[in-house]
Amino acid sequence: MGGLTDHLGLEATGALVVPFGSGATQLLVRTILDVGINAISCTPPIRHV
Repeated sequence: MGGLTDHLGLEATGALVVPFGSGATQLLVRTILDVGINAISCTPPIRHV
């Protein structure tokens, strides 16, 4: 739930949230450059035991 609470909290501050998962690194970098993103917030993956 960490990602969801981060997402909602950031939106509540007026931030534009662009959710991305792992595995699309080139698309993520292109989006960062195209949109002009100036901050990134990340949550670690959940490790299954």
